[in-house]
Amino acid sequence: MKVTVNDRADVRELLRQLETSTLPDLATALEAPLTRSRAQIDVTGRSQSTGTVVRSTGTVLQ
Repeated sequence: MKVTVNDRADVRELLRQLETSTLPDLATALEAPLTRSRAQIDVTGRSQSTGTVVRSTGTVLQ
């Protein structure tokens, strides 16, 4: 999974959210347990106001 955040993001909170919410939701959507997962976190210097914010109620995979 690839996640892009700005340089002000709380990476520990991001990892906590991925572990407690995103990955369990993904396993439910796939109807299969996840035995392993990997995350690539890219940090950008662009401010949120110049970037594109995508709000999602589901899980976005790339």
